[in-house]
Order: sequence, then C-alpha cells, then structure tokens
Amino acid sequence: MSVQSLAWAWRQNTGSPLKKLLLIILSDQVDDRGRANFDPEDVAYLAGCDVGSANLCVIDLESDGLLSITHNGGVDYRWEVSLNFDVERPVFRQ
Repeated sequence: MSVQSLAWAWRQNTGSPLKKLLLIILSDQVDDRGRANFDPEDVAYLAGCDVGSANLCVIDLESDGLLSITHNGGVDYRWEVSLNFDVERPVFRQ
C-alpha cells in the first residue's frame, strides 16, 4: 500500500461514488509504481457490487485516463492495473 496512491485517489473526481470507491480499493493495493494484479471478483466484493458493474466502472476509469488495465485471460482471469499518477482530475467544492 502506498499512502501517496491513496491520497491521489481521494483527490480525483470520478463522477460517481462507485468509481471513486473502486479507485480507492485499487489504489490501496498497488506498489510504489502504481501497479498490481487484481481478481475482479475480489474487487467487486470489497466494493459491494457485482463484477459486471465493477468492470464497467474500471473501463470508465481507464477512459478517463486515471488507470490502464490489461485483462489476462485464461483460467486465472485477473486485471493487471497501472494507475496514472500524472493525471489529476481534482474535486472542487461548490
């Protein structure tokens, strides 16, 4: 876990509570380079949602430039996630 990655995730405007939660869950498990492998079912369980919803949100986060993801197929289906710390989508209070 990297405190910097969690702080980065909290600062991002993701547009939805579920996307924010998923970004925080992913950020909590990455190494110092912002990389980790995840089982989509584990991530969905932690977020309290189904795998399909988690997958759609992660795809949206990738479209927003906050992360990149590779799906390694096969029997051990996992997400290979790389967070993009260079992107800042700050949350503004109104």
